[in-house]
Amino acid sequence: MICLVAVVSMQLRANRAKELKKGSNKISKLSVYSEILAPKKILFFHCHANNVKGFISYLSKTFHLSVPKVGSLTEVKGKQLIHATDSLYIFIIMGDGLNKKAMKDLSGFGKLQDRSAGLVMLRIDGIESCQLVNRLVGIDAEAMENSQNHAVALSSHIGYLSKINTTVFELIIPCSYLAYFTSGIDAISFRLDSMKESEIKLDDLFSKLRS
Repeated sequence: MICLVAVVSMQLRANRAKELKKGSNKISKLSVYSEILAPKKILFFHCHANNVKGFISYLSKTFHLSVPKVGSLTEVKGKQLIHATDSLYIFIIMGDGLNKKAMKDLSGFGKLQDRSAGLVMLRIDGIESCQLVNRLVGIDAEAMENSQNHAVALSSHIGYLSKINTTVFELIIPCSYLAYFTSGIDAISFRLDSMKESEIKLDDLFSKLRS
């Protein structure tokens, strides 16, 4: 129930942010916004050490996916593959799902777990997204390379942060942490906006003094 309320609240904030951006000709303070993504599946796959070559070949032939290096991700036609650790791979299925045969084939290379029900994905987007992510998870987001993935310690759980490009980040977390992260995003965004407003006022003051 808490997870559902947080989802609805966050979606309303994201929609409101987009409306404000469209409806104003002035420079918007909303330089960062967040939204909840809705992947069809989030699958965790632990590949057996002696099946790695077969697994890589299968992905290439079946899904046209190349296996990225550890700590990186790749994406093809709505299917995202994160190589989280030596043996752990995370499939994010946004488009067409995996049929029963594909699920069975993958299970032949290791252990496949459907974690969709217990996990949620957040996207953080905007010119100040690095600053927000820095404060949110304590990671130097600006130093991360595009398509890099980083594990995030969450008490007894682990989250996964991906840098899609210079302004877009995606975060996989347990559903039980959603309210915590949404409130954290709100608080940090408010702080960043307040700092930005103070800088604008100071710039205006200097401009008047110069004139």
